[in-house]
Amino acid sequence: MSKRGELWVGLAHLGVVWLHPDLQPGWVEPAENPLATSQTTIDASNTSRSRGAIFRLHDQAQIRGQEDPMSPLMWALIVVVVIVVVALAVLFASRRRTTSLQKRYGPEYDRTLESATGRRAAESQLEDRSDRRDRLEIAPLPEAVRLRYAEQWRGVQERFVDQPSEALSAGESLLTRVMQEQGYPVSNFDEQADLVSVDHPDVVENYRVADGILRRNKVHQASTEDLREALLRYRSLFDVLLRSDEPSAVLGGAPSATSTPRHSQP
Repeated sequence: MSKRGELWVGLAHLGVVWLHPDLQPGWVEPAENPLATSQTTIDASNTSRSRGAIFRLHDQAQIRGQEDPMSPLMWALIVVVVIVVVALAVLFASRRRTTSLQKRYGPEYDRTLESATGRRAAESQLEDRSDRRDRLEIAPLPEAVRLRYAEQWRGVQERFVDQPSEALSAGESLLTRVMQEQGYPVSNFDEQADLVSVDHPDVVENYRVADGILRRNKVHQASTEDLREALLRYRSLFDVLLRSDEPSAVLGGAPSATSTPRHSQP
């Protein structure tokens, strides 16, 4: 019984005891006083009506006290419904978040998921990348600059025939200059790759693989074929960075980026 129900029953019980003292435990009926008989007779009808009203109040209080336990039950049901609704909302938001990140990052989402401790950690990493990228001002290169860099890349490719190691280093340096001029920070490779993955998730893995080959080449652990592959992978990102919304008569439209470049002359 709730406190409110107990209060109603208590008040009604006090009224019953007051009007019907013989119901009180330990009550001893006093000796009849002849002088009070007349007054008792006069008040008998009023007392009877009052007792009836108090008894009805007592019964109603007991009924209310029995009904009150339903209130905690209703509150419990409301809490359960709220918990279920919140859980469904969280689940829906989580699935929408996953779908959005998968659509934005493509293969980079799967790669990050494999290297992270779980889906939540992987998605937090990707969202952190997006936040860092949003704080940067990445601008496309002017047409004249694009043409100049494209000409320099052709020189790198021609150099590869006789000096493949030097050509790979030159290609990496040229790509870094393009990234820096567009607005990407270039002081840390991992940071560069993370930020590039936000804008160009389809080719960022090429960038990572080419960097690994470049490092191996510095300790003479890469073959000429490895160097050729690295230069092609660098070029896949280079071409994407140089593309513009408006196709150039010299550079053409934006190339289709693939995760693995075709095996051809760089």
